Amino acid sequence: MKQLFKLKLNIYHVLLVLFIFAIFTATILPAEAIRGVEAGLTQSIDTSILYSVDDLYTIISGYSREVRLAYIYQRFTFDLIWPLVYGAFIVVTTTYLLIKIKIKRINSLIYFPLAAVGLDFLENISVSILMFIYPLRINALALLASIFTTLKWITLSYSFIQIIILIVVLLIIKTKKK
Repeated sequence: MKQLFKLKLNIYHVLLVLFIFAIFTATILPAEAIRGVEAGLTQSIDTSILYSVDDLYTIISGYSREVRLAYIYQRFTFDLIWPLVYGAFIVVTTTYLLIKIKIKRINSLIYFPLAAVGLDFLENISVSILMFIYPLRINALALLASIFTTLKWITLSYSFIQIIILIVVLLIIKTKKK
């Protein structure tokens, strides 16, 4: 972590990841949502914050084998890149703000977006396995998928909130210097 403050990040790095995040959010994300609906993915698991094992299996059982395979395909193409895009945006922005604020003791804040990305991958892998092996049920894996999803949303939400807080802190510091 001591290396965090030796990084040569500048506002252009933040703007670059912001641009990629914005383009992805405005174009690729909606296109993938449409592709998913066209494939028959009418209910989304990973946008739910909380769901039970039974909720998950109700969704899975409502899909044909072709739709379940489309889900798996989407998770191992688009959904491999999306967490990296939002993760890069949050990590670079948080790191830049921490460097600007010069508070070294809180540099562990970049672990929250990294955890969100990891949890997103774990969620996708877990649900994909369940989709692939259906009608076989592994309730423990379904429960883990639900936990991964909830923790993903908690860490992701916290990551965006911490960016807002760091921006406010930076603005206060800059205002006091004037």
